[in-house]
Amino acid sequence: MARSSPTHRHDRGVLRRCLFAAVIVSLRAGVGPPAYAQAIVFDPSNYSQNILTAARALEQINNQLRSLENQARLLINSTKNVTALPASVAGQLKAHIDEINRLMAQAKGLTFEVEKTSASSKRFTHASTRLPCPPTG
Repeated sequence: MARSSPTHRHDRGVLRRCLFAAVIVSLRAGVGPPAYAQAIVFDPSNYSQNILTAARALEQINNQLRSLENQARLLINSTKNVTALPASVAGQLKAHIDEINRLMAQAKGLTFEVEKTSASSKRFTHASTRLPCPPTG
């Protein structure tokens, strides 16, 4: 190990005195050192948990990427299959889709009617529970 030169030791002594003077001046000015700890704390258990969490997140991202790739392949294959269909099939498919849309609209109308009937029934039931009972006798 190399020994420190006399100038180096002298510089360190001057530096220490300057630091000590700066601390004294800051204390006199009403500015003290912070009251909280400034030590770095390393928690191996927490660190390992963070690594496991990051690994799981990366695995999920990889799974999502694979899923997106599979969906893209499916769409490409579906497009190839649809373009290979004869024109007569396209007309039939359009007719079926139109029929499905008509049935969906009809179902929405039925849902509205059921909700309306249910609301009326609840109002009627609620109103009838407030009516006084007829005298028995």
